Amino acid sequence: VFGTSESRASYDGLATAFTVDCSPNILRFVRTAAHIVRPGGVWVNFGPLAYDTEHDEGHGHGVELSWEELRYAISHFFDVTEEKFVDSLQASNWESMMQIQYSCIYFRAVRNSTESTGIGAR
Repeated sequence: VFGTSESRASYDGLATAFTVDCSPNILRFVRTAAHIVRPGGVWVNFGPLAYDTEHDEGHGHGVELSWEELRYAISHFFDVTEEKFVDSLQASNWESMMQIQYSCIYFRAVRNSTESTGIGAR
């Protein structure tokens, strides 16, 4: 849906939550985000970099980037204006001791004018 030429620069903003690390190809995810957000538009994200890509053998093994590596890739298409790590509970049960806690990256990035080649070129 977002990989078409019609979707180029068609959104003023993109919000992702607990999503970025689920992509089997994180670099294509970043290029697709750049493809759909217009220059001057904003991408905000909140979620862990836990990379759950092992379950999809049809796509092979995913690339697991650190925040520093991912930030570098994002910075090609966006200017990261805000970033911080926040501890977040994904699941918890207050009647027991069970908790799943992640260290999540929050970032806000403004789209620059660098072309996102390879997306929507068909």
